[in-house]
Amino acid sequence: MKSIWYKNPAENFGEAISVGNGRIGATVFGGTGHEKIYLNEESIWSCRYSDRNNKNAKEAVNGIRALLNQGRELEAQEQIFECFSGAPISQAYYKSAGIVSIDFYDAEHQGLLGPDSGDKGTFSSYDSYRRELDFSSGICSSSFSLESAAPSTVDLSSGTNGSYVTFTRECFASASSDVLVYHISASMPKSIFLRLKIEGETFPKKYNLTEDTVVALCDSGIPFAAMVTAVASGGTVFTHGDNLIIEKADDVTLYIDVESAYRKRRFRNKGGNNFRNPMIFASKCADIALKKICFASGTSYENLKTDQALEFSAWNQRSILSLDGLETDGKSVDEICQDNKAAKFLDWIYSKYKFISSCKEQATLPSVASGIWTDKKNAGNFSLQDGNFYRYSSGILGLEKINLPLFKLAKRIYKRGKATAKKMYGCQGFVLHNSTDIWGDSVPCGVDFRNSYTPLGACAIAKAALDYYEYSLDRKFLKRHFYLFKKACDFFAEYLVPVEDKKFLSLSPAFTDGYETRSGTVAYIALENVFENKIIKELFENTLAAMKYLGFKNSEKLFINYSSIIQKIKCAEEEMPESNTASNFDTFLLSSADSIISSKIKNGRVEISLLSNLPAEWQSGSLTKVCLKGNILADIKWRDGKFEDARLYTEQGTVFMKELTICYGGKKYSSQLSDGSLDIRNVLPTTV
Repeated sequence: MKSIWYKNPAENFGEAISVGNGRIGATVFGGTGHEKIYLNEESIWSCRYSDRNNKNAKEAVNGIRALLNQGRELEAQEQIFECFSGAPISQAYYKSAGIVSIDFYDAEHQGLLGPDSGDKGTFSSYDSYRRELDFSSGICSSSFSLESAAPSTVDLSSGTNGSYVTFTRECFASASSDVLVYHISASMPKSIFLRLKIEGETFPKKYNLTEDTVVALCDSGIPFAAMVTAVASGGTVFTHGDNLIIEKADDVTLYIDVESAYRKRRFRNKGGNNFRNPMIFASKCADIALKKICFASGTSYENLKTDQALEFSAWNQRSILSLDGLETDGKSVDEICQDNKAAKFLDWIYSKYKFISSCKEQATLPSVASGIWTDKKNAGNFSLQDGNFYRYSSGILGLEKINLPLFKLAKRIYKRGKATAKKMYGCQGFVLHNSTDIWGDSVPCGVDFRNSYTPLGACAIAKAALDYYEYSLDRKFLKRHFYLFKKACDFFAEYLVPVEDKKFLSLSPAFTDGYETRSGTVAYIALENVFENKIIKELFENTLAAMKYLGFKNSEKLFINYSSIIQKIKCAEEEMPESNTASNFDTFLLSSADSIISSKIKNGRVEISLLSNLPAEWQSGSLTKVCLKGNILADIKWRDGKFEDARLYTEQGTVFMKELTICYGGKKYSSQLSDGSLDIRNVLPTTV
């Protein structure tokens, strides 16, 4: 499935097609007479950094533990609310960067009549509509034909009653030029007429910069500028106020950019608290956008399009899924979704596409839950509760470098988290709660007792760092980020309290999904929670694993200390309750890939599981160039739900783990990847 297509324009944001390059994104509706392009940029957030640490927390924590020991849970909850809530309660949140709104019209409606966005005129009666997304290039397009009541050009259409014109529009987020590109072409010369505006609730200043460029400036939150420049072949381009108008053009390329003050190092390092007039920063952002657009517009559209296809295909070359008996050629999305097998396959392809487009190595931040695209004024932050903070499926897709922006943010989290550990808990190390924002805020966000106050966020960061290493075996990376493991452990080593005559250690106060107290009321805070303790125990275990990878000896003091703490942590023996451990499209990718082939490192060996839980609709197929832990690649084929063929291999010149355990049909088989290649058929019994 190289592409998908729709028979009609999108009616809402959920139906529109998204494009992105990790930093900047657009959601395109594909309208005929009126087009909407929702803009997003990863660093458009609601406010500058403020120190939200609640300084009453440190003095209150022992009193809260005493109340819980006395069975006074509701009083303890009141203390948590008053002394552990951030001041203010909320962090910065991600938000939309505005809308590029385009009204199209024709020769008949030019001049004094002008374009009228409320009356789409001839554009409401179109034929052969097709809205398409090319998965191999990341380019979305729409095309349609219509018959104009008046000829587009007198010289070409004289003596006719009308002109049949096919319009084609293409959009992509260019990685090479780092701007959005929107191209409009027509089958007949001088047929393109449009009026364009940048719209949004947050733009106090909008103006035309030149006869071909319009700008909108925002000075609230993190200041930013949105800019559109038009380059037309034929016709005229001019601006009136903040309107960009094009008439009688043969083809048009729009270059769109959004730039924020966050890109300025001085602004970023100061948390945005280094200016008096934010509009000055917004104006400087416009200067940056203009430079980028000038650079991009100096290259032909066809060259940019070629570069886009090459760049996107490079990200898309691994984890290629094929299913036997799948027929999707010529079918629209609506038709594909009528077949459950084809619909699941489409979910895989589209989820992988959005995953690649929403966060790449060159991005500055990890993306939020649904990628970089939102139509909302306040879209959310980096939630640790739904696991979207780290893209768990990136490793198996061969895209582990997509997670590198996470560790850029982790540096800021560590800085804020050290202050929170000291001010709110009186402890060393660093701590992070349920979520964070662009500034790396570490203080509780919100007042939900089930989610807001738990101090386990650093455990997720350590897990992410270890997972990245186990896929890539990048020892320099692990060494460079080991401080995240150690300082998270230092916090819990000091904060955990002795329980049961000091035989065990436990997190207290702890947080739950709710339980009935002795008084018959429901409480969400407890003296201890063995499932939360298990997460902390895994942090220490992951830290010991990282230490072993880095060459620490078991006899070293730090190793002995952490090992002792692991033995004392009181935690659940049973599995933790199921939770959403990955974000929207990430969830499907992870579960689907794991059902075919999965891997983990255990006791110095790579344990590879084959066909553990295939979807019922995927009984025959193949998955090639899938990535496994230990820096190993795999190709696997199966038929009727059973193993048929599989091969493990490595890229030339790379470091990889040699000791393997192959798991299939409930049994385990030991083997080695000694020469960097292994046919799994030679490992499994001939009866398989």
